[in-house]
Amino acid sequence: ERQIRAQLRRGLGDVERESSEASEEDARYSGGLIKALVGVRLQILKTNRALIQQRIHAIESGAKIEIVALGTKPDPERAAQLEEEIRRQRTKVADARAKADQYVGGLVDALAETTVATAEQTLAMLEQQYLVAKYGLAFPSPASASADEVAKAPTQRDEGQPKKCLSIGDFDSSVLDANDVFTELAWKADIKNSCNRDFLVEVRFVVYDKDEFELDSDSVTIAVPPSGVGKARGKMLVSPPEKARRMARQGVQIEALR
Repeated sequence: ERQIRAQLRRGLGDVERESSEASEEDARYSGGLIKALVGVRLQILKTNRALIQQRIHAIESGAKIEIVALGTKPDPERAAQLEEEIRRQRTKVADARAKADQYVGGLVDALAETTVATAEQTLAMLEQQYLVAKYGLAFPSPASASADEVAKAPTQRDEGQPKKCLSIGDFDSSVLDANDVFTELAWKADIKNSCNRDFLVEVRFVVYDKDEFELDSDSVTIAVPPSGVGKARGKMLVSPPEKARRMARQGVQIEALR
């Protein structure tokens, strides 16, 4: 327990640092998409902090931890998989930040900052799932719920199936640059979630020619909140120019990763 408590305290320090950074970033914006994305990330981090504090307090007070129907139990194999996903996602965040720092103002800068915010939001959700798998942390349920209500309450695992919950909303693209080497496209897609649970979704943006042949594609992973909309944003280079001139249609494909 002392070892677990030490690990949790280190994790709590990391979450508090990320929460402070997210709060500072949130304060820089007065509205718009980036502020909304940062706001969601901030709320996820606050939940992560509360979950860790809950387990630390339980250990320090000697409270007995019981695994019940709505709770979770540690899943070391899943935790190891998530740890690897987190490492890859942190690399994506760093790469997105490096690209965003190349621009100052304008549409390209706004799209780049949106990409950073989306990547950071996904990282926060991966870290939350890691805490659940690593330490068996569980989201609290209302204390007033009766035994029958608890027994009937759906778990996050079985509440909604991706095919029934997720749908593709608006999507579009615009040309940022075109030259003798490549055409740069900025694209966006909104993914709607009709269920009361979150999803981690890979969004793939595809461009086709007039014969429905796939010319090129780009993909990002985003978090889609419960009963909300996840906003996928990306940039892609279509090369050579002959391929770009054949573009006739665009589409979006989605796959729920969790």
